[in-house]
Amino acid sequence: MNILIVGNGFDLSHYLPTKYEHFIKAMDALRRWDIQKGDIDFNNLFQELCTEEAWFFDQTKFLYRTEKIIIRIEEVEKIKAKLNTNIWYKYFLNHITKIDTWIDFESEFSKALDLVARFSQDAENIYQEYEEIRPRILGIMQSDRAKYLKYGDKTIQKLFLLGIFEDKNSQMRIANKYYRNNKENLDIDSNSIIENLEKNLNEFINIFKWYLKEIIEKLELTNVANKEIFEFNLEDLSLISFNYTSTFSRFYNSLPKVEYVHGEVNKDLVLGIPDIKNEFLKKFKNYSFTKYHQKLLKNTDYLFLDENPKIKEMFKSKAVGKCNINIYIWGHSLADSDESYIHEIFSLNRQSNIECYVTVYFHKNDAPKLLNNLLDILGKDIVEKWMKNGWLWFKPNPEIQFQVNSQQELDEVS
Repeated sequence: MNILIVGNGFDLSHYLPTKYEHFIKAMDALRRWDIQKGDIDFNNLFQELCTEEAWFFDQTKFLYRTEKIIIRIEEVEKIKAKLNTNIWYKYFLNHITKIDTWIDFESEFSKALDLVARFSQDAENIYQEYEEIRPRILGIMQSDRAKYLKYGDKTIQKLFLLGIFEDKNSQMRIANKYYRNNKENLDIDSNSIIENLEKNLNEFINIFKWYLKEIIEKLELTNVANKEIFEFNLEDLSLISFNYTSTFSRFYNSLPKVEYVHGEVNKDLVLGIPDIKNEFLKKFKNYSFTKYHQKLLKNTDYLFLDENPKIKEMFKSKAVGKCNINIYIWGHSLADSDESYIHEIFSLNRQSNIECYVTVYFHKNDAPKLLNNLLDILGKDIVEKWMKNGWLWFKPNPEIQFQVNSQQELDEVS
């Protein structure tokens, strides 16, 4: 049995602009687009990135019919309006130099929620002591005053971006809408803050979904992808995707049913944090920021290997000899945000009748980082055992190849 597990690196190997930075910078270009110029095309949408990552986008423009990507002005105006009012977009845009991967995004997202919890707890403590909390925010260098919150400039700026503070007459104040009943002599309604952040997250996810659907999924290959790059039979394959895109199905083989762990572009997407660890946030019982809550609610293919029908049959099999499972991982970071899935993969050889082999593909010099992630999650003993037994291998990513479409050849001749 062959299983291919793909992450975002699989799409990036095919020069599809699916990095966090690709998305956020393209949306910034769209937000700043002068509507007097009319529609926006691929080159204008990725103008900055075409310079910064010329090696990547030169390949994108060579491999795909990027000239067909045109966002009509009516759609531009709709997305611009959504971007200009979305709290999370504005927050992350401010951190564009600090976030490189989607794992970094999750980390920053978690830190933002921790900051919200800190504010809510500070506000609650002041109100409990003084039965009042003043709206004006004091800077770190200002003298302590009863009934006032006091933060450093960076914290104030972040809470402003999250919509919790507002700027009135060059003074930072707690947004009036977050006082209970909009009355400044009452306490802070933290539930209202959480609900608004949740609402904005859903809108942010919809913007990202639009990006994937209207840009990434509409990039047409100039030529045909060569299926011979794989070391396994594509006709006998189970495919598990941590991506939202249908890249494998579009380019190689539409036959395998794809299990989309985090949702898919034509349905619902899962985008959040692995879990809520902040004890103060837990008391609000709002787990909608977590991936597992979204998976359950959106009914994604959140089942993994243990629930695979073929593997279940193997577990039950009483046949003589061992059942082989070959797992190929392409483009997944093996980071702790997907720790539960990694444990599931490396528990397969505990079954007496199963022999599982795992091949981890890596990009350029990423092998040490991937190994470090596995060591961090599984521990030295398990990783060493798998490698000594020849169950775990690291190999460079297969080199993608394209062959001229026969129909295209005919068109060119004619």
